[in-house]
Amino acid sequence: MTKGVLLHPAGAMQLRRVLILADSSARWKIAGLRQLDRLLLSLHEFAGATQPNVPVKVCVFWDPAIASCERWVPDTSKLDGLEVIESADEFLAREAPDLALNTRLLLYRESLPSLIAASEQPAGAADAPATEWQDLLRESQGAVPASQGNGEVICWEHLETRADIAGCERRLLKNSGKSQDGLAARFVNRPLSRFISRWLLRTSLTPSTWSMGIFILPLCASVAFVQGTYAGFVAGCAIFQLYSILDGCDGEIARAKFLQSEFGRRLDSLCDLIGNALLALTLG
Repeated sequence: MTKGVLLHPAGAMQLRRVLILADSSARWKIAGLRQLDRLLLSLHEFAGATQPNVPVKVCVFWDPAIASCERWVPDTSKLDGLEVIESADEFLAREAPDLALNTRLLLYRESLPSLIAASEQPAGAADAPATEWQDLLRESQGAVPASQGNGEVICWEHLETRADIAGCERRLLKNSGKSQDGLAARFVNRPLSRFISRWLLRTSLTPSTWSMGIFILPLCASVAFVQGTYAGFVAGCAIFQLYSILDGCDGEIARAKFLQSEFGRRLDSLCDLIGNALLALTLG
């Protein structure tokens, strides 16, 4: 596995035409999302943030070795601004794509600007653009440096085999922490919440459902505190600490699956506010 990855031409940040080379890795799930879906969501995030009024045409070019029954076109009905097609011959005949990716590329959140900035125009690509799948794959893999990161933060990774998935998933979640995390959150809560989130990401559980589901914990802790006993105090503290750990999972799920929403942020803030108020009242 190499860290870093593929991009076709460098140039302006604005994207109009993007080529995605898909093979069997398109179905590989990392942190709850198939690789092809993650690439499209990353493009949608980039387009919405940098060019909301400029549509992006995306061509999914499948490896000819992949049987037709194993190919699919992702549902883009909620991805405004993306038009996904499969006709690679027509797409490549018109002009070279602004960006070429493949499904063995694991893009971290908001990493496309760094990927574009690191890209280099392949020599001779403009004169004789490749049209064969394997040629395009080799060309795109050689378009950027073998590794890329911002300090200790990895921006993308390239998967060689399924064996790379577990390590990539751990690093993806590790980079999903909040910059305002304190020492206790960073070194105690986050490692535990990420371990739990890895299992939750294998389910269809939504961040909001998790936020509401764990809210019973501060209620139970409050009941323990009002007992006024030493055992009740210890139990209440333990339950609140457990709640503090589990409370990080909803955000990690949302960031990993592109499920962040204003409703989810408000719900999480409301639950935290009520939980902290209960803690103050029952301890007082």
